[in-house]
Amino acid sequence: MKKKRKKLKGSATIEMAVIVPLILGILMLIIFTIFYFHDKNIITASLMEVVMISANKDHDKAELTVAEIEDAIAERIDDKCIFLQYSVEDIELSKEKIKVEVTAQKGRFKTRIYQSMPLLKPEKEIREEKRWKSILP
Repeated sequence: MKKKRKKLKGSATIEMAVIVPLILGILMLIIFTIFYFHDKNIITASLMEVVMISANKDHDKAELTVAEIEDAIAERIDDKCIFLQYSVEDIELSKEKIKVEVTAQKGRFKTRIYQSMPLLKPEKEIREEKRWKSILP
């Protein structure tokens, strides 16, 4: 019995040498993009939560400070981000509203997130409404 030898060509090796790194590169790009949007959503939700809690806080009893807001942001974001490093850029407190700006980046991936909300004082509106109802028949 004669053994038949297959002639192997090197074209498959060359093709795999081109295709495998291309597929791995696309896979890594997809993974980094998922990490980017995960971190962006974590930061956005955390900022929204901090701004809403700060805006609804009873401002007559205690003044809201920038340090309290920074601590609340750090408490909600730390150890949850996979890819991006964040930094609090600006916290603006006024009698009418609160505004927070955070920048997060890693290499060329960069995002800037703003959240703002008017400070709510429902007790004043309720008192004003009751006063008007008592004046008007």
